[in-house]
Amino acid sequence: SLKGQSEDARSTSSHGTDDVESSSYRDRSPHRSSPNDTKPKCGFCHAGEEENEARGKLHIFNAKKAAAHYKCMLFSSGTVQLTTTSRAEFGDFDIKTVLQEIKRGKRMKCTLCSQSGATIGCEIKACIKTYHYHCGVQDKAKYIENMSRGIYKLYCKNHSGNDERDEEDEERESKSRAKSVADHSAIPQQQQLNGN
Repeated sequence: SLKGQSEDARSTSSHGTDDVESSSYRDRSPHRSSPNDTKPKCGFCHAGEEENEARGKLHIFNAKKAAAHYKCMLFSSGTVQLTTTSRAEFGDFDIKTVLQEIKRGKRMKCTLCSQSGATIGCEIKACIKTYHYHCGVQDKAKYIENMSRGIYKLYCKNHSGNDERDEEDEERESKSRAKSVADHSAIPQQQQLNGN
């Protein structure tokens, strides 16, 4: 068993040097210094404006050298959309919460691609799946976007059946509330009719 261990140690150490060599080689390669590198990249999905069509406009916050696509922010669990007063600021998002989310995202590994920045978690609390916006799309997660109610959430493909129940339950509740209000208001009218 001792021999096995020393072999392991050898293989891991040689592996380490490989990594160093390959990364420094990558740095020297012409692709690394392409002018593209200076362009702002989304703090969540790490892509730039080339993805605007699929991920929404890339908003750029120069003071903090931060940038984020609209949809990457929209479905992110902790970003807060603001009212029209801040619309010009950062695509309607509170920049403080966006920066906090980007920071939180550094610890969040995507279920699909394993890269950091995956702040869009499945709406089911017990579920640990968390995605980048485009990875969620790729993994057949279901995005719920209800602008009028301010609902923006994701259900992973295992839980994508849950959203209909949510919507229906809410509708049923609001209907039963409306119905009970109607019943109450109907009672005095009944009495009046009987009195006549």
